[in-house]
Amino acid sequence: MNSKVVLILALMFASAPASAAFIHDQRELTVDASKENLLSLEIDWQVVAGAIAGPDPSGQRYRTDARTSVVISSRHFNFIAYDLEYKVEKEVVRAYQVLDQLWQQAFGLATGGLLPLRTGVDASLYQEISDWGVSLSLVRDELDAARSSYTSLSLTQQEISALETAANRISAVLDQFTQERATLVDKVTDERRRLIAEKNELSKSGEYEEQFAAYAAARDLLASYAEPFQQLTASVRAFASAVELSKNGDRFRVSKNDAGTVVTVSVTPKAREGSISPVNANTQIDYAVSSTLPLIFHAGIAGDSLGETEFTQVSSLAGQDLFAVTKSSSTDTELVALLGYEFWSPKNDDRFGVSFTLGTELDDPGEKLYAGLSVRLFNRFFLTYGAVSGEVEEGLSPVVEEIATQLGTRELFGALDTDREWDQFIGLSFAIWDF
Repeated sequence: MNSKVVLILALMFASAPASAAFIHDQRELTVDASKENLLSLEIDWQVVAGAIAGPDPSGQRYRTDARTSVVISSRHFNFIAYDLEYKVEKEVVRAYQVLDQLWQQAFGLATGGLLPLRTGVDASLYQEISDWGVSLSLVRDELDAARSSYTSLSLTQQEISALETAANRISAVLDQFTQERATLVDKVTDERRRLIAEKNELSKSGEYEEQFAAYAAARDLLASYAEPFQQLTASVRAFASAVELSKNGDRFRVSKNDAGTVVTVSVTPKAREGSISPVNANTQIDYAVSSTLPLIFHAGIAGDSLGETEFTQVSSLAGQDLFAVTKSSSTDTELVALLGYEFWSPKNDDRFGVSFTLGTELDDPGEKLYAGLSVRLFNRFFLTYGAVSGEVEEGLSPVVEEIATQLGTRELFGALDTDREWDQFIGLSFAIWDF
């Protein structure tokens, strides 16, 4: 029976005019760190979100659907002292997905200054290495000072420029230190080779032990600086990378999601080592993924005359397993989700419109299906009238059993049968423009 609904709708849409175009390309949100240590969404996203509340003057609507890439970028954020943590949560509206699949079938049928390195030409090898190590620690102090100069979440353009200058100079000095370390390694190696070659002569003159001790001291001193140098190299590169990130901003891409998914992205700053964790500085971004078709989502109450009958299994006086009616009503009211394709709206007043509509129950999608026409009133309310299809359970092989003389009789059934039936319904619903 569902296929009949899809076929009828497809034939209706084949001659219906196209709805207003929707913009569904990549959407970019900007998280702007303010001087009050709070993160706030860029106003551009709020404008886009506001446009979802109804058609804009150009006849376009902004929406996020399964084809849309959502990118969250940052601006003026202090990545030297903090990191950004992203958490994505999703909640699927099953009723929306069921209706979207029906519509997809229908449409498919129809259509800082650094100290220089101090090395002297006449200095001994040990002294050269010692001076190199002292300069190494001074650069470390300079780096720590640059990293601790700015502790707020946001950075001004002037502050970013100052940090960029410091990062470039520290990186240049690191390159110089790397070259000078390679030179010192070569000198230590050459000294070892010289001692090996001149060992006999130096031993005769009694100078070998003294010179070897000087060589060993220089070798061990250079080896002791290996780990600090590696740590400094990693720290300088991380600092330069953080400055570049602060300058250009971060970009976090949220994966595409199916229609009917409500996505929540939490963006939380996390303090790096030595920084104080910010208080109340997180932000949350919520958006819903719409159908790729130009549909309007609304939800509300629908009443129908299909009725509802519930049975329970009981034992008769004769010991047979039979069925008894526990609940019976000639009408029924349900909370429903509705997706409508609007095919007409007054040219001079877009607060009103008429649409073909499909619907289903919110709490049990697919058990009942609704199809009809919806009238949009004042851009917010919808009145819908049409047909509803649902499975109705009825008893077969009735048996009238006398309980007792005073208690009368009761009607039992030997079997149950379920049929899908059609009837009329009327609904009142409200637009949910997030989709």
